[in-house]
Amino acid sequence: MEQALSSHNLTLAAAQARVLFKIAPPAGLPRDIVSAKILTAPTGVYSTLTHSWQTGPSTVTFIYRRAGGRSFSLLADRFDPRSGPESKYMIEAKEPTPDGQPVVVKHEKFAWRNGSQIMTAIEGEGITSAEIEAIRTAMNGVALPSRWPNPPEPGAPLKFYPATGP
Repeated sequence: MEQALSSHNLTLAAAQARVLFKIAPPAGLPRDIVSAKILTAPTGVYSTLTHSWQTGPSTVTFIYRRAGGRSFSLLADRFDPRSGPESKYMIEAKEPTPDGQPVVVKHEKFAWRNGSQIMTAIEGEGITSAEIEAIRTAMNGVALPSRWPNPPEPGAPLKFYPATGP
């Protein structure tokens, strides 16, 4: 399964040929971008009926490197109304403290829709909430509701997005 979910570095036109939605490319990006990559990778989709994983449709990840060594990514996927609200947060596990205490960081997750595309971004060291909102606004994206905690919607496919980030 891991090999089937490997990503591919592509041009925007080549990425468009691999996905089932019209890609609305990011706009309103921070001015200090020094490089960019576009990757596609299939999703992993878990069936609660068969209790098995399958390879699903591809997504697009836009990876941006910024001045000062920072980076961030934006994920574009096909909008599926069955999925319900997006999670309001992404939880990151960091290295434990010297005394063994776990370190957990909660990052705000943003989601918006452009036609048949849903774009998500996670605030963190590489991009601020205000910068993400500027991108959404420049893209004329419609902000989607979120919730926390975020249990899966009954009958909705559970997706796994392979790591392609910065």
